[in-house]
Amino acid sequence: MRAVLTRVIVVLFAVLLIAVWLTASGRDTARGVASGMTTPFTRLWDAFSERVGTSVATWTGKGPDERQRQVQVELARLKLAVAEEEELRRQNRELRAYYGLPPRKGWRVVLADVVARDPVTWNRGFRINRGTNDGVIPGCVVLAESYVVGRVTEAQPGSATVLTVGARGCRLSVVLEASRATGILEGGGVDRWQQTPECIVDLLPRGTAVAAGELVWTSGLGGSVPGGLVVGRVVPRPDEDGPVLDVVQGTHGRVWIAPAATFGRLGFVAVYCPDDPVSGL
Repeated sequence: MRAVLTRVIVVLFAVLLIAVWLTASGRDTARGVASGMTTPFTRLWDAFSERVGTSVATWTGKGPDERQRQVQVELARLKLAVAEEEELRRQNRELRAYYGLPPRKGWRVVLADVVARDPVTWNRGFRINRGTNDGVIPGCVVLAESYVVGRVTEAQPGSATVLTVGARGCRLSVVLEASRATGILEGGGVDRWQQTPECIVDLLPRGTAVAAGELVWTSGLGGSVPGGLVVGRVVPRPDEDGPVLDVVQGTHGRVWIAPAATFGRLGFVAVYCPDDPVSGL
């Protein structure tokens, strides 16, 4: 076997030498003979090169169809993005229907899961799994079912902190149902973990006629919260003595509010986000 291989190599070498000599002689006939002698070897080399190139392209993923493959991948990504956007619109419609929330121009509803609640301070605040990436910014009002439960105080790209209406520091502009008088609602503070949250509506006109059980809505003043969202109902003064309206220093009125939202069963909430967000309380 080795002897046969040696003979083949010698013959090929001799043919190559003859071809080089004929080409170097400068004669057309010699060049034709040389070309004819080397053509089979040239074709063999070209075929081998093509096979190797195809194999390399397959291994590296950089063949002639790579651009088409990239276009198909990008098209699939865009289709997925459109499908996700449509899914968000569908969830928004279902959420409004579930809560009975009418569409509001300039606002959209974002559904969020409650992901963290301290067992001791559960009625003061909690965290949700939506943030600035979803349009949730500080100042957005948060609803449990169809009732205001709090406002966003801090927002990160994928989460946000909500302060409930029962906690000090949560403030809202509200209006009373009967008199249409406006005031500022603030949490009365929650000192004990089992304490029922209370709110105070302050800065009411001192002559406002108020009755226990009267509804309190968001006023919509300032533009950071949509109007007409139910916060709670007027309740008697804590000492249950005297009129419902407490006149403070003879200058303005104050009433106590029981929030309408159920704080103990918060699995998910709805956040009203402005279409053109402007951060701030």
